[in-house]
Amino acid sequence: MSLSRPPKDYDDTNPAIEFIKLKSFIAMQELNEADLTSEMLVKKITDAFATLQPMIRFINRALEG
Repeated sequence: MSLSRPPKDYDDTNPAIEFIKLKSFIAMQELNEADLTSEMLVKKITDAFATLQPMIRFINRALEG
């Protein structure tokens, strides 16, 4: 789902305006059955969270005002 128009004080010509109008974000990492019992599961999960860190920082900065 996304907003029908840009949020207040956002330039509607911004090249990222369609992303700015989004109401939610989803990040997924596919795991198969073998992954769930692998010794590498913790590493795979921590790598996925590390990859998400820039997006999380971006969203947090936006929410700070």
